[in-house]
Parts: sequence; structure tokens; C-alpha cells
Amino acid sequence: MLNQERTLAAIVYTDIVGFSELSASDERRALELVNTQRDIINPLIKNYNGILHKEIGDGFLLTFPTVTSAVEFSINFQKAIKKIDGLKIRIGIHAGEITIQNGDVFGDDVNVGARIEPFSPIGGIAISEKVKLEIGSLSEYETEFITEPELKGIRQPVKIYCISSHGMLDSKTKASFSKYKHKKSGFKINILNATGFLFTIIGAVFWLWYGFGGVSHAIDMDKKIFKSLAVLYLDNLSNDPDDDNLCAGLTNSITTAFSRLGAFDVTSRTNVLKFRNKVTSHTEIHDVLDVDAYFEGSLIKSSNNEYTANIALIDAEKGHSLWAKEFINTAENILKIPKNIVKEASKALNENSNIQSTLIEEVSASDNTSTSKMMGIGINLLDTEQYEKSIAIFNSILKKDPANNRAIYSKGQAYQGLKQYSNAIETYRSLLDMEIKKPRLINIWRHPDNFDLNYKLKNTLFVQNLNIKILINKNKKINQTDIFALDLNTNKILWNKTYNTTAINESLFEDYLILTTTSLGEKEATLYIHDLKQDGAIIYSREFSKSFNNETIIISVLDNLSDSGEYDSSAQNKDIIYFNIRKNDSYELLLFDTITKSPLWIKQYSLNDKTDGSTKIFSFINNETQYLIHEKGSNLYLYNEKTGEEVWHKLLDLNQNKIGFIKNRIIYYSTTNNEIKINNPINDKTIASITLDSPLNKYGAILDDIIIQTKNSIYSVKTNKNIFQNIKNWSYSIQEEASITKIFFLGDNIFLLTNNGELLCINALKGKLIKNNQLDVYEHVHFFADKINNNAVLYSDGFLIGIDPHNGSLLWKIREPLIGVQNRNNNSNFSNISFINNQLIITKMNAKNDYGGISINAYNPVSGELLWKSNERICENCDNSNSSLAFQSYKQKIYINATFKNNSSYDDKAYSVDLSWEPNKDFIPKDELFNQLAFCYLNTGQKEKAKSILNKIIQSIDQQNEVAYNELLNIYNHNNKENYTSIISEYYDLIKYDEKKRSQIEGKLMKNNDLQWIYNFKKYQDFSINMAKNKLVIIGQCEANNGCSLSAFRNQSGIKLWNKKINGLSDYIYSEDSNGKALIIGQEFSKEFLEQSKNNIKIIMIDPINGNLLSEYILPIPSKSNFQFNKFASLSNIYLLDAIINNSRYLYAIDAKTGHTKWSRTFNDETFINKNVNFVKYNDGIILPIQETLEYLNLSNGESFWSFDFTDDLDGIEYLNSEGLINNSISFISDADEYIVFDIEKQQIVLQEDVETDEVLIYNFVDNSNIIAYNNYGHLVRYELKDEVVDLIWEKKINNIYNINIKNEKDNIFIQDKLYILKIDFINGNTLNKYPFIWWPKNIFVDNKYLGCFNARKLYFLNI
Repeated sequence: MLNQERTLAAIVYTDIVGFSELSASDERRALELVNTQRDIINPLIKNYNGILHKEIGDGFLLTFPTVTSAVEFSINFQKAIKKIDGLKIRIGIHAGEITIQNGDVFGDDVNVGARIEPFSPIGGIAISEKVKLEIGSLSEYETEFITEPELKGIRQPVKIYCISSHGMLDSKTKASFSKYKHKKSGFKINILNATGFLFTIIGAVFWLWYGFGGVSHAIDMDKKIFKSLAVLYLDNLSNDPDDDNLCAGLTNSITTAFSRLGAFDVTSRTNVLKFRNKVTSHTEIHDVLDVDAYFEGSLIKSSNNEYTANIALIDAEKGHSLWAKEFINTAENILKIPKNIVKEASKALNENSNIQSTLIEEVSASDNTSTSKMMGIGINLLDTEQYEKSIAIFNSILKKDPANNRAIYSKGQAYQGLKQYSNAIETYRSLLDMEIKKPRLINIWRHPDNFDLNYKLKNTLFVQNLNIKILINKNKKINQTDIFALDLNTNKILWNKTYNTTAINESLFEDYLILTTTSLGEKEATLYIHDLKQDGAIIYSREFSKSFNNETIIISVLDNLSDSGEYDSSAQNKDIIYFNIRKNDSYELLLFDTITKSPLWIKQYSLNDKTDGSTKIFSFINNETQYLIHEKGSNLYLYNEKTGEEVWHKLLDLNQNKIGFIKNRIIYYSTTNNEIKINNPINDKTIASITLDSPLNKYGAILDDIIIQTKNSIYSVKTNKNIFQNIKNWSYSIQEEASITKIFFLGDNIFLLTNNGELLCINALKGKLIKNNQLDVYEHVHFFADKINNNAVLYSDGFLIGIDPHNGSLLWKIREPLIGVQNRNNNSNFSNISFINNQLIITKMNAKNDYGGISINAYNPVSGELLWKSNERICENCDNSNSSLAFQSYKQKIYINATFKNNSSYDDKAYSVDLSWEPNKDFIPKDELFNQLAFCYLNTGQKEKAKSILNKIIQSIDQQNEVAYNELLNIYNHNNKENYTSIISEYYDLIKYDEKKRSQIEGKLMKNNDLQWIYNFKKYQDFSINMAKNKLVIIGQCEANNGCSLSAFRNQSGIKLWNKKINGLSDYIYSEDSNGKALIIGQEFSKEFLEQSKNNIKIIMIDPINGNLLSEYILPIPSKSNFQFNKFASLSNIYLLDAIINNSRYLYAIDAKTGHTKWSRTFNDETFINKNVNFVKYNDGIILPIQETLEYLNLSNGESFWSFDFTDDLDGIEYLNSEGLINNSISFISDADEYIVFDIEKQQIVLQEDVETDEVLIYNFVDNSNIIAYNNYGHLVRYELKDEVVDLIWEKKINNIYNINIKNEKDNIFIQDKLYILKIDFINGNTLNKYPFIWWPKNIFVDNKYLGCFNARKLYFLNI
């Protein structure tokens, strides 16, 4: 049956001037102009609600809902086209009735529009008289009469005008109109003479050829997801004030319907109340309500008491209309239009969304007309602050319908308006009490012998065609495997089989279960094929006899894999099962035909160095013949799959080539020159080749092309090359200092994740960058896509991130820990992420202290808001160490397999999960309800209840709920600085790429947390150097083989002074020299050093003020070395480098001015010392422990001035640094926690005193008589040496110590514990102040005014 629709529309035709001639003379330029025209026209069509019905050669046929929208579109299209050199078009517009049939348009008025377009001036717009009359009353448009021709196929003459305003008509063209004004015949287009006809044919062939594969389609660069919306109050344009009730009722119904849909984040009606009866702009709505789109409209009553509702959906960012419709009906039926609005407008908001029609029917089913009218009256009274009257209305509704949630909630709002908060709380709480907790675990299956035998559920296989699943249970105690077939819908057992072995491997092919065993000892290898359509009947079995004793035979099922690792089910012969039978010295390739239930053919191959590697097969069809490519080691074969006949065989040099198979093409890659060859598999001849800029990382397929990824680039390559085409469609490269870490495909887009935390969205058709997004994701990133509804999320570092599939921009970000965690004992999958029924479902095991409990969270994939949550228990008193759990999603459902040990036996269960979500017809979003409830608790002095409610919102219901965060911050700011800081830092990390919200949060941190400034790094940073002399901090990040990137920041202001990239370094350390210069010391890396196995150490000195490189020194070290930095020190004009090279200790002394090595010493591996022992400069030498001696080395030549053997006096040296040096003595701590004073001149121990402690401590000398000692468990002590006795001056206990900074001698100590940075008085140990750190610091730096905190992601300073 034909799908026809008759409607009124404005018809627009466009045509490129001189296209046929251009296509004949310059095909490439013609192609470029066509593509450019497409890129310009598509977003404009959308902006003016137009429809592109078809492309006619180089032109377009479009329709628009109004004449003005067609004219505005045409003017803006011409303005955009005029900016393109060589591109000129004509446009014709007519208006009338059209017939739409299967996407195409017909009718007399369509033909008129086609005849008008050739009369348009070049670069102008021709219009019919009907269009002129429509716009004649609008002063902004001016027109000029052209002619009244007799048009072919049109019975009556048509007057033709053109738009003369808006720069659409120049004076020269205007003057030319006089030569054909009032002529009875119009233009005669001379395209049917011989030459023109030839050009027309060439152009048509050109267009058809490119249109079916040579030309990329136009890209809508502005396409995006609309995740949030608001419904503004409808304007009452009637003279009857009672119609305010209808407006309120409709507004409420539309809001409720879209809230129930669960596909968008809908702003509450109370939030939009401020815009009622107010003239506003889309910008204000976007900024104030923070929504992507909004509904606006009006209601007017006609003289016959019918109502007309005009409803429009507006893009809040750009102000463009996304959808609009006029509804005319009676007062009773006008209240039913939310159903139509939800159905049509939801598609306009997200055109790729596959929102179920049944769900739309459900959510738009409103109350009966009487109730709807009453709700409208009540809402209107409520919103006009007539609270008592509104309560009476809501009570009357509830008398008839006690479960009307919307009436209950609105009644609570009325009590709240009256400040009767206790009544409001009682009303709101009644809604929570009405909530039905639905059990989500259904259809529970239990192994019949659980309580007697030690079974373990090992695997579940889903059989798509038969709607069953196969459970594999193994019991090693009795050496038995049970196989159960269960109905997917009920989990009822259909049949089961038993094997007396657990050494069995299972796999599934279509409707066949394959079981194999491996030959072990005297046992033979076996193969069983079960037909699941016949209740698991065995249709084939075979034992593989050994050729000699103890031969191992392994049987495996082969999948038809592409080299990208993706299963290519479309290419595989569904009737053939492929087997690899591996023996000690040979292997077999066996093809089993499920139709004949017998082997199709078997081939045997010997195993040698040429056949080393995994076995791969690629099955494909060419000219109705099924072929099989077989790869093993360096051997590559092509067979006729039906007959087994060998077509060709070749040997590859695997050191030079990597191969794959994709899009029915063989891909060869040479590692020597980075060349890709694409070969025809039938004859193995090269179709085309391309040379890459760097080594191949990955490749895959999207649309009809192959995508090749290197470190910095991606290439789009054709699989079929025409003689007029280049094999390379396009290439795209990112900045050199970045690299691609992940690549994902979705729809027509390619997503590239870089090591800078950026997500780039590239259009796969043209290779154009759609958007570069800073998402702050780096390592362990997982990508999940819903291709049906076009949704996508990333998971990284405990965060779940929703992204826009059109451009990759961040839609939302929430914390969702423990996803993907696996049990090390049994590799169980303890979590699952699935898109099911337009919901994002997260199923996961609970925390360790709640083993046996699981949580199921369902999120709105567009807004990230929690739709529902269920906590379930599958085991009581479970034994954690002997249990397993697995979540599996299949065919829009989730299944759970669980094995838990209770006492001495295992409990084996399988569950289905009920994922249905059907919100009440009067649905109230839970975050909206909880926020109102918290407000009432606060106003009745119940802060603890308010905090509990608000924390529940931000922890689970809506982690980005700004209202809840702000309320909590207001509460905690007065009495709990720790919680305030914790909450505000969490919120900051969720919204820090929203510039507006980030600035607001930073303002609060500056006001309440003494934040001076903050800088968010775009990638992980490794180290920080506090340049105290210059009042700046240098932050650095060095990547293996990729050099170091440095940045410098002012302590006081946070101003970034400079950036610096240092290439060619791998391993590194950093320091500050004695003159306040920054030093980077690293192992030099280059291709030359790799090839020649050379090693060099590079020392780079940088001016910290401007980042200039001051000097660069090279220190050669033994080649082919295992190198590890130990210590580095800058002593006057000498650099000392202590390193471990090939298990020996090397000490280098380097002249700081010339970079030359003054001397070096080598020691054996017994001389390694701990990190708390440092070089101590004394006069012209250095003191350091070597083996069991204390050495005093000459700085000028490295020779010993003296050596003191301390084996008779000490166990070893635990702590030694320059602060212990005074006059002629050095103080240090021995391994036995003794305070040692050593006379340097006399070379003898003059004091050896026990330090009073029961714990292992880390020591810091403040001077030669004062020590601050601590450990990570929070023990902090000050010792002082007085009269040759070590006194404990004070000690205190702190909640763990992670960092310590002693500001100045005998001044203050700064300690980092779990929550604070503590300022401690050195003299008495009292805590002078405590500063809650906002984010966990890796390092802290202190000066007179500021406290700096650095971690891998942030640098921030607090004002102290």
C-alpha cells in the first residue's frame, strides 16, 4: 500500500550554473563544487525546517512548511554560496499543494517550481506571484517583476518575480530584465543542441558514477544530541482568563510525558515558572535553565469555541526551530495533544533514537479529560500562589484517584508554599511509601544436585535461533560434566546430558554444540557435534587415535576472523564448521558440512618453522563461489571451499609482512617501509598500495572503506578503486607531540582517543574533524556503543562518561566504581555494561563487605540520570574465595550465572534479570521530589535528614544535580569543612570542562578553602620541582621514547610562564642545581642508539625564568647496559651522578661548566644504599658510606682522603644528609636507631646514643642537634641532642603521614595526613593550623604565604 500525504508547502529548486560544461572540462573541480554545495545546504535545511526530497543532477528539490522559511533559507544559501569561488546557483520558489509519496513529491505546483528556477538571475532567487503575495506584507522583502512566460506543461501563464533586496539583485542584472519583460515566451535553455546534449550526457554519467560511490555525502557538522529540555508555559492568547487553566494543564502534561519517557533530562515546571508571561530570548533560557532545547507555544480560542495550540521546539543554543505544529481541537480533545507532541518531537530531538512506540503510547497516556482539566486548574492556582485553593482542587482529584502522584506532589508544593513544612514532608513521604520495589531477579534455576555435589557453573552459551541457553556444569570431585538446555524465557530445563569427564571444551556454532577433549595419557582426543534442534542429539563423533605414545592432540573450532579481531559472520558459510586438529608434528584442517552431517573435506599439513603460529581462516563469496583463505605461519592458501581444490599457495616472510583479511580483500603490510598493499584474494594481485607515515597500529572497516591507524594518523582507503579514483580517500593527522591510544567506530564517525586525554570525532566519509573534545580520559578506556539507538559511553578510572555520537562531546560524567573488576581466582566477570531498551544497564557485584549482593543500575544514556536501581541478594554467608559470578547480556536481556560455596557444597544458580521500566502515568522524577523534601527538612531544623536525602541524590540518583550539591555545600560550609571540601572537589571533577560551572566552583573554593589558584593538566604529569629561589614551580611529564614536556608556573598567581619540549629522553630524574637552575637528567633515546645499542646520559640545564636551554651535556656509559638512576646532586661546580649499571654502582663527577667527566668510580653490588642516605659535601670532598666504611672522597679526582671502617661499631647507616653537618662533625642515624656524632677531622665516633622509639621511623635532621622523625602510620617525634644525651622533646599521633615539609630551621613543620595539611610548631609540637587539601597531593611545597599541592592531574596553591 502506498504511503501518501497531501499538504501545502513552499517548493524550492536549485541548480548550479554551467555545471554540465564544467563537468566535461574539469571533473575534479565540478566534484569539489558539488561537495561544497552539500556541506553548505544541509545545516541550512535543518535550520529552516526544510526537507530535502532528492538531488537532481547538480541541483536540489526541497520543501518548507512556510513561504517565509523557504525565502529566508534561499537568501542565506545564496549568501553562503557567493563566498565560494566559481560556484554560482539559481533558485526558484513556488508555493502550493504537493503530494508526498514514499519520500518523493508530486503535483502541478511541483512542476511550476521546476519551470520557474531557470528564470532566476545568477546568484539570485526567482519567485512565483503566489510567493510574492505571501511576502508582500513584509517590509524587509523587495521584489522585481521579470516576465510572464508560457511555461511548458503549464496551462496558464505564471508571473515571475525575483527577490531584489538582501543583495540578491545587482543593477546590471536588473537592467537586463527589460529585454524580456512581458514576452510571451521565457528563456530557451539551449542544452539540447549537439554540444549541449553531449555535455548533458557527460554530466549525467559523471554524476551517477560519483553518486554511487565516488562522492562522499554531505556532513552535518552541527548535528548533536539534545539531552535536556524545558517546557515553557503556553501563552494564553484568548480573552478568557479561564483558559490559563488549559495552558497550565497542557504545560504540566507535556512536562510529565517527557519526564516519563526517560530519554531526556526534563527541567521541572517550578524552574520554568520564572519565564511565565515573560518575553525572553533563547540565550536567556539556555543560560538560566541550562537546557539544550525547549518547548514554547500559545493557545487561542476561536469564535466557535475550538482551540488552536501552536507548539514549537527550539534549539536553546542557536534559537533555531527544531519542530513545530499547529493543533486545532475542542477543549476536551486539545488536552490529548501531548501524545502527538511526544511522538513527533522526540524524533526531532534525537533523530536516531529508537524510542519504543509502545513506551511513547504509555507515557503519553494522560488522565481522563475531567482529571486533566482539574489538574490544570490546580496547577494554575499553585503557580499563581493561591495555595489553599489549589489544595482543595488536588484533594478533590485525590478523592477520585488516591494514587495520582502528580496531584499528591503538587499538594506538597502547595503546603510548602504556605510554609507548612511538616504537612509538605508528610505528603512527599507518602509518595515514597507508595513506591513499589520490584524484584529484578526472576526465573531462578538451580542445579538439582547442588547440596550433594561440588558442581561449578563454568559456561553459558546462548542459541539465538532456538531461544535457549546451554549451561555447562563441571564437578571435578566425581569427574562429571552436566549439560543443561534451558528455555531463555522461563529457565526451565528442556533436556540435559552427562559426560564422565571434566576435561571437556565447549563451543557453539549456529544451532550446534561442539564438545571436544584433548588426548591426555592413554585417553584419545574426541569430537562430538550435538544438533540442538534435535534436543542435543549427537550427529557426529570421532576419536583421534595417536600415531605414537603420549602424542597430544588438541581440537579447536575456528572462527572466521578479520585481522581487526572482529567476527565476520556475514562472510562465513553458515552450513560449515571449521576445525583445527593439532598433533605433535602435523595438523589437520577439517570442514564439517551440517547439511550432510559429514566432513566436507580434510587436509593435513606438517608442522615446521614455516607453519609456526596460530591457524586462521577467512571465508568469503566471490561470483557466487565460496572460497576459503587459510593462514598458518608463513603459509597462505586459497581453496574452493566446496571442493577443497587449491587455487593458490604462497610463502610469506613474516619478518617483513603482516596480513589480514577485511572487506573481501587481503591486506599485506611491510614493516620495512610501512607499505600497505590491498590484494584481490582470487588471484592475489595488488589492487593498490599506500605508504604510511609511521608503523601500523591497527586497522578496521567502516562503511565501505578500510581505516588504517598509525601512531599519529588515520587513513581511509578504498576497497574498490575506479580508474578515476585514488585508493586513498583521505588521511587525518593529529599534532606530533600527541599519539592515538584508542580508535572506535560508530555510525559515520571515527573516534580517536589521544594520550592528551582528547577525544577527536572524525567524519568517516570525508576525514573532516567534527570536534576535538577534552574529556580527561587517559588509560584503561573502554568504549560501549548502542548502534540501535545511537548512544555511546566511555568507562575510565572509575568514571562512566556519556558522549554525543555526532561529535564526541561530553554529555555527562558520573562515578561508577568497580566496573570490570575480576576475581583473580576464577576470572569471573563481576560487572557488565549494556545498552538495553534505550537504557544503560550496569550490573555489578557489591563491595567486599557485602559479598553475595549485587546492584543493578539503569541510567538514561542521554542525560546520565538514574532511572531505577535495584539491590539484590543471590547468596547469604558466601565463601568469597570459592565463588564465581558472571553477568552476560544477550538479545536485550541480562542473565546471571552464580556459583557460591555454602559450608561444604556449592550452590549453582542461573537468573534472568527483569529490566522493564514503566513509570507511573503521573511520574515524578525522584531527584525533583528529594530536593523538595530536603528543603522542607532544612526549614524544620532537621539537617541530618536533609543531608541524608541530598547525599542520596548526588551519590546515586543524579550525580550532577547542581541544586543538591549547592544545598549540601551551604550546610557543610558552616560546620563541617572536611565534608564541604570532599563534596565540592567531587563535583568539580564532574563538571570541570563546563567553563561556567567550573568558574563558579573555583570562586567558592577561593572564598571558603583559601584556594589561590588552580591549573588542570590535560595529561598526566610525573614530577614537580619547587624552585623556591625563583618563586615558581616546574611541572614535567616524560614518556618513554617520547621526551619530556615541562611547564613553569608562578607560585603566587599561577601564571604559566613557559612550555618546553625536550626530545630524545627516556628514563629521567630532575633536580635543582646550586645556582637555582633546573636540571633534567635522562637516558638519551634515538633510533641510532637503538640500532647500535648505545647508551648516553644527557644532562640539560634550563633557565627557570624563561625556559631557555642553558647547556646540554652528554655522558657516555657502557653500551648494552641495564641502567637505573639512583641519586643526583649539585655540589658547587660539580654534578654527582649515582647510578646502577649492570648490577654495579657507578659514581660520576661531572664538571658543571663544561659537562666533562672529572672522574668516575665503580663499586660492586654490595654498596647499594637506601634512599635516606645522601652525599654530604665537606670542604673539598664528599662524605658517603661505601660498603661497610664511611668514605671521604676528593671532589677533584674521586680518590679517598680517608676511609673509616665502622663494622665494629655500627650495623649500618640508616639516615645521613647535609643538615647533620656542623663545624668538624657529622651527625647521622644508624640502622639500630642510634644517634651518631662522627668527628671528621679525628675520624672517630664521639657519640653513640640510642634514640628512644618502639617503631620504625624515618629521620630528618633539622640541624646537627635536632631531628624530626616520623613513619607512615602517623607517629611524629622531635628529638634533641643535649649534653650528649638524645632527649625526646615531644611526640604526637596523626592519622597517617604521607608527606613532610620542614619549612625553615626551627620554624614550622607541614605534614600531610589523610584529610589535611597540618601546620605544626617545631618547638612544642602543637598544631597551629590545618588546611583541608582539596585534591590528594603527591607533593607539597611551602613558602611564606602559599602552600602548593601537586598531583598527576592538578597543581593548586592555598593561601596560608
